[in-house]
Amino acid sequence: VQHRAEQPPTGTTRIHVPNAKGYMSPAPDLVFDDAKWLPGDLQERSSAAPSLLLCHPLISNSVAERVGVCSRRRNLLARSSDLLFDMGGEVEAFGQHESITSRIRHILELYPDGVTILSELIQNADDAGATAVSILLDKRSHRMKSLLSPGMADWQGPALCVHNDAVFTAQDFKNLASIGQGSKLDKLGKTGRFGLGFNAVYHFTDVPSFVSGGSVVFFDPHTQYLPGTTSSHPGLKLRIPSDIPHQFPDQFSPYHLFGCTLEEAYAGTLFRFPLRTKKAADL
Repeated sequence: VQHRAEQPPTGTTRIHVPNAKGYMSPAPDLVFDDAKWLPGDLQERSSAAPSLLLCHPLISNSVAERVGVCSRRRNLLARSSDLLFDMGGEVEAFGQHESITSRIRHILELYPDGVTILSELIQNADDAGATAVSILLDKRSHRMKSLLSPGMADWQGPALCVHNDAVFTAQDFKNLASIGQGSKLDKLGKTGRFGLGFNAVYHFTDVPSFVSGGSVVFFDPHTQYLPGTTSSHPGLKLRIPSDIPHQFPDQFSPYHLFGCTLEEAYAGTLFRFPLRTKKAADL
């Protein structure tokens, strides 16, 4: 298996890999266990799909992934959706497309750091019809074991949290994701709430997220931290309620604020902006 992992992919060869029982199985039928906090039974809760087998424990995760074995974390997300990262089910590809980091850099030149960012977030809430806005500096550091990906550990520390009592509309989601599309920046500034101004939060975070109504959204414009993100889909949109918050409890524990439980659709909007650490800034 190690030898095959070091060979360039041909696109036609179907590799068989030893499973945990010592038998050879097609690589796509196996998973490697990068979610060891969960029970060993791969028949996940509420899933109608048959159980998958683990690959042999002597095969490292990196080698298993190179020969086509699926990550268990990604499999958990896939089982909560119709098509992972293809706009269906409980998980959607979501994000700001096309040269997002360059566009954000230009936006940050238009929106200076400081209290202007809070003003933008309050204005967004007012435009959305909110009657109350709360701002909290959450100084807690959260557990870093059961996360969507290991890279998310860098964003489990202190965060700025902003809550309002309005719920995102379909147009709000569209506006928030429109920054990387082909429109001119001056036109995007006129899209209404969650247009250009929201992106000023990238002055102090790289992975903004929020809960609103029946959705949890994460952005990762650098495509460094979330599983499966690409330059064309640099984010995730997860539907709630679902099994995912139970399967990744450490990832979602920071959102248990302002009455948010993730057990039902949230009657409001809760933004979480984890503060950039020196380690993340040096990457």
